[in-house]
Amino acid sequence: MMGEHTVGVVIPAYNEERHITDVLETLPDVVDYAVVVDDGSTDQTYAMAQKASTSAKVTILQTEGVGVGAAIDLGHQHLLKTAEKPFVSAVMAGDGQMDPDDLIAVV
Repeated sequence: MMGEHTVGVVIPAYNEERHITDVLETLPDVVDYAVVVDDGSTDQTYAMAQKASTSAKVTILQTEGVGVGAAIDLGHQHLLKTAEKPFVSAVMAGDGQMDPDDLIAVV
């Protein structure tokens, strides 16, 4: 939670079994919801996301190769339906290339 707003993060992922756990486990404590969109991974991305320990409520959606843009949209649509209002959302890559501490400045 950031002030009066809940915080949601959409995480598109494709074959990110080596990174997705770290991405989820390093989310700042202000993140209330994390939506991982596993876009047709052929590795253990889904299973690794399930194992992650984080204070955020994690939802994992599975799609079949819709692409990163559609995966992000799907994640945001999920937040619109489920997140407590008002909320803010951001996108973080599932490959771990983004510094999770930068999220604080964005929200």
